[in-house]
Amino acid sequence: MVDFIWETSDINYVSYLLTLGYKISNIRNKMNETINKNVVSFVFYENPNVINNMLKDYICSDIAKHVHYKNELTTLIRKTSSLTKEELLEKINGS
Repeated sequence: MVDFIWETSDINYVSYLLTLGYKISNIRNKMNETINKNVVSFVFYENPNVINNMLKDYICSDIAKHVHYKNELTTLIRKTSSLTKEELLEKINGS
């Protein structure tokens, strides 16, 4: 029996944990009721406190900020192909 389970659908966290040597124990498809879509969830059989402490270093790093902004921009560009250049710049720059 597994006493510790940590689960996430954030692919950036999963990628970072794999880089550190953690292994994915299970993959689940779960319904995200907020967006009403199925999402892939990755399960690690590990103490959640240990993983959360490992992720603190990642979350505070410059590379995490870079990945976060890259993903936001990619999502924004995909969703807003009908926007003008000016509207897209306004959204990106938070105006």
